[in-house]
Amino acid sequence: MGAAVLTPYLAGAGLLALAGVEKLRRPHYTQDALRALGLRSGNAVVRAIGCIEVTVATAAVLSVLSGVGAAPAAAAVALLYAAFAVAVARLVRSGTPVRSCGCLGAAETPPSHAHALVNVACAGAAALYVVDPTTLRAASGGDPLAYAIALAAAGIALYLVTALIKWLPAAWKVTKLEPAEPDESLEGGIASV
Repeated sequence: MGAAVLTPYLAGAGLLALAGVEKLRRPHYTQDALRALGLRSGNAVVRAIGCIEVTVATAAVLSVLSGVGAAPAAAAVALLYAAFAVAVARLVRSGTPVRSCGCLGAAETPPSHAHALVNVACAGAAALYVVDPTTLRAASGGDPLAYAIALAAAGIALYLVTALIKWLPAAWKVTKLEPAEPDESLEGGIASV
């Protein structure tokens, strides 16, 4: 099972690292999200969260490469994602307008159902990896091409997950059909043309 969840687990670790770096660079977005949850925090607290994310993600990737500390690193990844899933779900459910949760550093990535589901999926992949941690070398059978393909697949999965969080909520909002306002210039229909 470890080999089957290796790609989503690595993608989740990559996303965790990306989110941590963004919290270090732009802590104010996460501060706004924490305030919406009723939690007071300053830049130092948000940057500490970012440091934890980067540290845990680095440990996760290094453990996949070496096999050392794989289960504890995966457990830490699972716990972080579970906490983030709860926080994002609470933000979505509250209806409090939040421009961004700070995970991707963009001004217009509000918490969404897609984001909460990504967090749940990443927590699940990490939890499954705890049960059966497999190194990248073992999963690829020592074949350099298989090793490279596994890393490329994790990179592609990371890109797709990031796109899902960033663009799906905006696309969904744009495609929602709203009732059209009557156009007064068209009164009388086609016959009046």
